[in-house]
Amino acid sequence: AQTKSAALEVTAAYLGKEGIEIARSIRDDNYLKILYSEPGYEGTDAWRSGLYCGVADDCPVKIDCTGGCTADYMSDSLSTSYVTDQLKYDDTTGFYGYTGTEQSLYIRTITITPEADYLKASALVRWNEKGNIRSLTVEENLYNWWPN
Repeated sequence: AQTKSAALEVTAAYLGKEGIEIARSIRDDNYLKILYSEPGYEGTDAWRSGLYCGVADDCPVKIDCTGGCTADYMSDSLSTSYVTDQLKYDDTTGFYGYTGTEQSLYIRTITITPEADYLKASALVRWNEKGNIRSLTVEENLYNWWPN
């Protein structure tokens, strides 16, 4: 029983870290769009596009994930869809996402909080284990390392 519980927690930790890596990948993809002068990515806030970008911010993909968003490995922006949905496991690819074939135990919520000079990314993973709701949070700061 403890082995099963530990395995569920390890999977949750990996899913949390994956949530942070998805956010980092979106930020890094924004830098490539800036570098190659993609239309809409000229603004000083463009590095935050698809992560946290309010109405007044200067970036092409406006989204507020302070209340929680979702994404999977296929995402090019965080989304407010699927926030309460369980991740699905795709036994063909071996990945978790929202279009997989097998319902998993896990719900992942990615929150982005703007700070003075960085974005605080947090991935909360929750799962039901024998009637008890368990959770795990992974956090990391995303900085604007692109020269303005």
